[in-house]
Amino acid sequence: MTGKNKNRIKSSWRSKLFSLINGIVLTLLALLCILPLVNVLAISLSSNTAVTAGKVMFLPVDFTLKSYEYVAKREAFWRAMGITLERCLLGVALNVLLCIMTAYPLSKKNSRFHSRTAYTWFFFLTMLINGGLIPNFMTVKSLNLLGTIWALVLPGAVPVFSVVLMLNFFRHKTETTPIIKSASIIGLATILLGMLCLVLDLTNPLYFWRILVYYNPTSVMSIGVMLLLFYIPLVAVLMVMSFADTFSKWPP
Repeated sequence: MTGKNKNRIKSSWRSKLFSLINGIVLTLLALLCILPLVNVLAISLSSNTAVTAGKVMFLPVDFTLKSYEYVAKREAFWRAMGITLERCLLGVALNVLLCIMTAYPLSKKNSRFHSRTAYTWFFFLTMLINGGLIPNFMTVKSLNLLGTIWALVLPGAVPVFSVVLMLNFFRHKTETTPIIKSASIIGLATILLGMLCLVLDLTNPLYFWRILVYYNPTSVMSIGVMLLLFYIPLVAVLMVMSFADTFSKWPP
């Protein structure tokens, strides 16, 4: 038997032993996390008498749904469910939109986006340095967001880790193709047409400039205008960047 075969047998034996020990340890850790949840579930499905007597472990005793019926009859429960659902819908939509809008420009080369490195480090530092609970509360309070759904959505609207993942995806997958060029033109034209329709639909279209100057964080219209003021220039920049290679060839 050669030396290579002996090393292969030894490494195989050690690998199997490591896999066995690793599997046992991970199984025990998984049980430590799962069993308390199973116990809580069993308690919720058991009668008060059985729970008080300490008879409930991992299986329900004297099965009953009275706990769930009690919770379902409370108005506060359904109000909390509604807030949770609203937060999920707004949060997911806003996170995806802002992550894409942030990651796509940062995925371009420095020759096309000269400040890309500075912006990338700016976002990366927010992952390492966090102001903490009190500064976050003071920020939300100063923006008059207390008691609104936006106090739960806006502070985490741009998850930097998701931006980094999406940035790497765009960096390896996107190119300046005709589809992207067409999408940049259609996107800008569509949003400008929508803004024009919005202005013409107002009672006094000539006073539209007031919405651009006076903001109300509790007004859906005002929040929409703020987002559009950020979105429209970004789409315009994206269109210019998409046609950068074409512009560089002018004049012929």
